Amino acid sequence: MKLLTGTVVEHDDRRVCENGHARETVEVFGEMGRDWFEPDEMSLVSVLGACGELGNLELGRCVEGFVVEYGMTLNLCIGSALISMYAKCGDLGSARRIFDGTCKRDVIT
Repeated sequence: MKLLTGTVVEHDDRRVCENGHARETVEVFGEMGRDWFEPDEMSLVSVLGACGELGNLELGRCVEGFVVEYGMTLNLCIGSALISMYAKCGDLGSARRIFDGTCKRDVIT
């Protein structure tokens, strides 16, 4: 499948993940990388949700590495997705580390 725009990727990622198809979400994310698309915040949030659902800690850590490497802000959306993914994968230390590093906290985090 050839991905044409970030908007299509965002929509496809969320739709697939929301329908309980975490594996397909991870596959779409992999296709983005192979096709040299740079994922945006919503794509990262979607794939982090899929990582948590699948217990794929390794890919979740790679996504966090991408966030750090590209200097993305650890905002409420990405921070909450990382916390959730780490907690679902059983890495509570990393979940706490992200929580402590989140600039703005609220009831969601």
